[in-house]
Amino acid sequence: MKFRAGIGGVKNIDMIYESYTDALKCLMESDKHIVHVMDLSASEDKGSSKKDLRDIESRYLAKAMKGDTDGALSVLNGMIDTFGKDGDISEIRISVLELMLSLERKAGDENLVGYDIKRHEGYMKGAMQIDSIAELKMWAENITTNVCAEILLSRNSKVHGVVGKAVEYIKEHYADDLSLDDVARQVDISPYYFSKLFKQETGDNFIEFLTGVRIGKAKEYLSGDKYSIKEICSMCGYTDPNYFSRTFKKYEGVTPTEFREKG
Repeated sequence: MKFRAGIGGVKNIDMIYESYTDALKCLMESDKHIVHVMDLSASEDKGSSKKDLRDIESRYLAKAMKGDTDGALSVLNGMIDTFGKDGDISEIRISVLELMLSLERKAGDENLVGYDIKRHEGYMKGAMQIDSIAELKMWAENITTNVCAEILLSRNSKVHGVVGKAVEYIKEHYADDLSLDDVARQVDISPYYFSKLFKQETGDNFIEFLTGVRIGKAKEYLSGDKYSIKEICSMCGYTDPNYFSRTFKKYEGVTPTEFREKG
């Protein structure tokens, strides 16, 4: 019985798919009966083409990790057209497979897609069955499109979750001396990123939104006569009644006293 064996590098158990990829690469790039990945490394071309591939991978991942499907596909197709122009499927097939696995690994590390070793095995088996550049391009485009869609969906879901949590916190703590930094800490992201996300999702910056909540609550309190305007000022997070009155008039066109008198 004849057989061939490819031997990957020694990896931790959670990185076993990398060793599997190395072993697969051995079988694809060598016709020896038994070949270790180090045998390939010793003979690999260290020239500009390897650097070009690393640069391409970096650009591809940068686009894909943002969920930019069109951008990622543009980089991918440029790579296949450039390195597959001689029609030799063996080299470019390995490079494209490694690119697909790199994307899944990076997205998995950032908890944007679920880790699925069976899917990785499917990629490897699928790559081995490809025997034309056109088929390789279609295969890689399909994977890229699907993973980018997962990444974008996951990112959007996280954004909605963060902003939703922030909005609830503001509505519960509007009477406190609340700052953007305070709320950013509550949702565990940087103040700069939180400010950008909040504006993007709500249409208001943090101060505008907080003021809107406070003025809304003030109107509720002013509709009755249980509390004085000074008390309402404090209950809505303001320490200066004059500032409260000016802010209220800016939003409602009348002072708190005039609003109450109108009933």
